[in-house]
Amino acid sequence: AQQTSITTLAFVTLHPSSQLAMLRWGAVTVQNQSDYVIERAGSNLDWEEVEMINSKETAQHLNTYRWLDQQPLEGINHYRIKQIDAAGQVRYSAVRSFLFTPERQLAARR
Repeated sequence: AQQTSITTLAFVTLHPSSQLAMLRWGAVTVQNQSDYVIERAGSNLDWEEVEMINSKETAQHLNTYRWLDQQPLEGINHYRIKQIDAAGQVRYSAVRSFLFTPERQLAARR
């Protein structure tokens, strides 16, 4: 069975002083892809599932996804995407991090 891989992972702030952040990624979806689970951790690196998104069924094309974090943690926020295929096998994206300062401004980190 072919596997899916995440091709991009980026954070976008909707406004510099916004309390919102958007996670965007793209993936070429092929056979047996089931779900994406967005996981978030603070400075303690205690990962929690914050959203599950079903994969799009367009084979061999780049599909784009986005998720809006309406309640980011104060301080550092680490994000990763867990890919789950139809057989239950799990793969993780690279971790991306950003920092909400006391003024709630977003600063992206890689």
